Amino acid sequence: MKNKKAEKGHNDSHGGHAHETDVQHDAVEAGLTGSQEAVQAERVEKAEEGKLKVIEQELDDQKDKYVRLYAEFDNYRKRMIKERDEISRRCNEELVTALLPTLDNLETAFKHAQDASEALQQGVEMTMREFRRTLEKFGLKPIDALGQPFNPEFHHAIAQEDRDDVPDKTVVEELRSGYLFNDRVIRASMVVVSKGQSIPKEDL
Repeated sequence: MKNKKAEKGHNDSHGGHAHETDVQHDAVEAGLTGSQEAVQAERVEKAEEGKLKVIEQELDDQKDKYVRLYAEFDNYRKRMIKERDEISRRCNEELVTALLPTLDNLETAFKHAQDASEALQQGVEMTMREFRRTLEKFGLKPIDALGQPFNPEFHHAIAQEDRDDVPDKTVVEELRSGYLFNDRVIRASMVVVSKGQSIPKEDL
């Protein structure tokens, strides 16, 4: 009977050790599996980060392309507006310049109409003023010449006149009106300029 109990105790002890070994083995396998999962998760995370960086880089590239394209289009638009305005200005300038002789004729007609009837004078004057007003709407502006110091930028002197009542090189007569178009001289005033009288030698 004692032998059977001893044998049973021995078997129980052996079984206990086997169970403990199995538990330890399962724990090791579980540890290895967890480590592998962690490594795999880290790899997946890095792969996702890599994909995200690629996408971000592509977005940045597309954004740069869009910014450059928009800048090029904006420059093109501004250039087209500038060219359009320049063409319009040149066309208007050419038209206004071509109409200046007509304005000159109206001014001459008005001067000679002083001896005509009052109705004719008023008619010529109204026509001249309306025509000039129309041209001024497009940027025409008369040059102020009479009584002004001679300025070759605005005045074209065709004669000199001895005068002692005005400073030397003063515009004393305007033979033909000059004009600016959008602040640019398109025709200089044709003028007569004063010439200071020389001092006699006996007065020196």
